[in-house]
Amino acid sequence: APAGRPQGTHNFENFVDLFIGFTDGQEDVPPLLDGFQLGQGAFEGFAGVGVLEHDQPHVEVGVEGQRTDDAVFGGVARVDVEKDKITVHDKLLSFEKKVYFLLHKPLGVVSTARDDRARKTVVDLAPSKERLVPVGRLDINSSGLLLLTNDGELTYRLTHPKFEHEKEYEALIQVPHDWDKKAVEAALKKFVHGMRIVHGFKTSPAQAKILSQKSNDRYLISITLHEGRKRQIKRMCRKVGHRVRALERIDFGGLTAAGLKPGEWRYLAPEEVARLKRMAGLETG
Repeated sequence: APAGRPQGTHNFENFVDLFIGFTDGQEDVPPLLDGFQLGQGAFEGFAGVGVLEHDQPHVEVGVEGQRTDDAVFGGVARVDVEKDKITVHDKLLSFEKKVYFLLHKPLGVVSTARDDRARKTVVDLAPSKERLVPVGRLDINSSGLLLLTNDGELTYRLTHPKFEHEKEYEALIQVPHDWDKKAVEAALKKFVHGMRIVHGFKTSPAQAKILSQKSNDRYLISITLHEGRKRQIKRMCRKVGHRVRALERIDFGGLTAAGLKPGEWRYLAPEEVARLKRMAGLETG
């Protein structure tokens, strides 16, 4: 990297690294992966164009047809991927329009974009040409609300545990035959203080309550989490003596799957997208 380059410009290097190996000999340049985008449809890059040195051949990057060299990489500019023409090796890049789906995930479908075992995925259920990813995951044997989008930054901010967004679930649990309702409530209170469930990992405080009793040893409960580790609810329940027989996510960021049957989807309304972005700290007001 050129000497004297200011801090905070690494995103553009990552952006260029992303296309090394993709552009040589390729007729089509793949869309930018959203993980390197910042703000609303923009990423932080160097002003103009430059040639960066890598282990791979030099990569020429252009913005609006302007070219520079390493000597002028000091300037930092905002690049709008929806308006500016950006090229790599003189090939124009295309950027996907952001799309947002709300899916009622059914049982038996995996929460991934693709599956090496050829199982049906949540992306298979949404009719989109864009490269969708699920916002978080639900186990194959769990159902309920799941968002799908190609907005990488929003996905990151909604799913990373450090942002602590609330997600509400309903679980059908089975308890020991000799437990009464008070014993179940006492066990659920342990969720409030967090608990160590695997490899020393301690969960964040969670809320849980009984919604109804279904039989002598089965209860429908509500659980609200601020994180979403793999099989977290099932592990938490097992820790206090419960077995989860069914699990459904019913609320995320004020969104629900109300009106959708399992396997059905709908587009998010603009105001719903705006609310999610405000919740994620990407928009204000």
